[in-house]
Amino acid sequence: MQELKERKKAARRALRAQIAALDEKELEKSDEAIYNNLSVLPELQAAQRVFLYLSIRREVDTRRLLKSLLDQGKTAALPVSLSGGQMYFARYSPGSLTEGSVVPIPEPDENAPRLEPEPGDLILVPGLTFDGHGFRLGQGGGYYDRFLGVRDLFSVGLARDALMLEEVPREAHDCAVRCLVTESRVLRF
Repeated sequence: MQELKERKKAARRALRAQIAALDEKELEKSDEAIYNNLSVLPELQAAQRVFLYLSIRREVDTRRLLKSLLDQGKTAALPVSLSGGQMYFARYSPGSLTEGSVVPIPEPDENAPRLEPEPGDLILVPGLTFDGHGFRLGQGGGYYDRFLGVRDLFSVGLARDALMLEEVPREAHDCAVRCLVTESRVLRF
């Protein structure tokens, strides 16, 4: 078990270095291609509520999707991190973001209504990378694995082709996504 945790840590370090070395123009092209593949997913088009994360730093861009969802009159929800690796989602309203107190990422303020996913909703799952089986290597907090582990959701991962791994080191509690979108393909599991 400890050896697996060390492999995950080493993989995270290597991926963060790869991500830091990516060319800005290539990132923009990658984001555009991933968005184009994501935006035509039938499950996304049918969903009236989308649970997503707000991309930061060099993550695959989700801000364009967020704007598109709002322009379409759909409901968007963003995660709010709690202590102990727990989280919930709250409805996003423009101008209502605050810096998270547990994890320093933008999240809806304390007055935003909590939303629990229902059948027909879609959730985007962040990750440093994914593999061809839908498993991800996240930042290491386990928030999404805990959240997804007790819910049956249509989950979608976004990944850059250049960062994909043949196999992500994984533990029994790690959850795979049901769909993976890259610049070049859409994989379903």
